[in-house]
Formats: sequence, structure tokens, C-alpha cells
Amino acid sequence: MKSIHSKKRCDQWRGIALLALLCLTGACQRQRPLEEKAFVAPERLKLKSSIAQAARYTSELPGGTLVTITDRDVSEEGALWAEIRGPEPENRVGWV
Repeated sequence: MKSIHSKKRCDQWRGIALLALLCLTGACQRQRPLEEKAFVAPERLKLKSSIAQAARYTSELPGGTLVTITDRDVSEEGALWAEIRGPEPENRVGWV
């Protein structure tokens, strides 16, 4: 009887260890939010509301402004996009 109970207990611990390993691996694969810093190079940079082709311009930032890149994406057309956040107090956010 002792060997059956210890086998069950061993199987339970293996299951718990496997579950913990899967949780840890899943956590490592999650993407952390970007917080890259960059400067606006052109004289003015217009920000769009999304990466959609028909997205509207929401605001613009002047050249030399320090921005934070918060996300990156690729449009259906294959264009590379970055979501940026401007400096405080306005914190303008948009896609370029």
C-alpha cells in the first residue's frame, strides 16, 4: 500500500512541477512594453490614430521632441509602424 500512495504523491508533485515550469516559460515569452526613447527628426511629425490606411491624423509634434516608442506593428500592406508618446504635459500618443 505504501508504494501505491508514494507513487501517487510522486505523480502529483511531477504534475505541480510541470505546471510551474509551464507558467514560468509562458511568463518569459510575454512581451514587455517598449519604452525606447527617440527624437523627432523631421521639422514636424504628424501622428495617426491607428495603422489603418484610412486612419486620421490626430496631432503633430515639432522636430527635436523627445518621444517614447511604446509599441511596434506591421500594417496589412507590410508597412512598419511605431506608436509613440510625446512628452508631458500633453502626452500626445499616435502612430508614425
